[in-house]
Amino acid sequence: MSNAGEIIKEIKQLVFSKKEKVEEEEKVEVQEELEEETKEEELENKTEEDVEEETFETATLEDGTVITYGTWEVGAAVTVDGEALADGEYVLDNGDRFVIAEGVIAEIIPLVEDEEEPLEDDKIGKVMDLIDELSDKITKLEKMNKDQKKVIDEIVRINNDPEVDTVTKEKQEITNMSEKDRRMAVLREISKINKKNK
Repeated sequence: MSNAGEIIKEIKQLVFSKKEKVEEEEKVEVQEELEEETKEEELENKTEEDVEEETFETATLEDGTVITYGTWEVGAAVTVDGEALADGEYVLDNGDRFVIAEGVIAEIIPLVEDEEEPLEDDKIGKVMDLIDELSDKITKLEKMNKDQKKVIDEIVRINNDPEVDTVTKEKQEITNMSEKDRRMAVLREISKINKKNK
């Protein structure tokens, strides 16, 4: 049982650490969204002078096209050879994706490797229920094993008992007899018992 209990403990720890990881990721996402909203507000508040002072960067799309932009953020204009990049979804040569809508970046989608599906509370609850159910089943199996061992031990004891062996031989002899012989054997046995009791 200690082995099963330790396994269950480890599974519970894994589930709870996964839940904590998901909660931390959610906090980071909220923080990033707040920062993005702040950047959008700052971009809206820029004056024409701020735009003129901006320096331009370049990046390469996966098809080799070179794009130009001021800052890599939502709301920034992206051009190709001085012309606004057409609306649509694009992939950079590093795997990051972005969406252009109305001539500006509408969404930036960084490349995510080994993205794990976040565990939701109901999934965690189901996992915990399964763990409890498995724990109960393990306990029942261990009890059944103990009971079976007792039965096996009793069978071995009976098989090793010479008295049982004699009774078995007598039964076998009776089974091989004819009906008349069996009746006679039963009468002899009754007679023996009567003599012992006198």
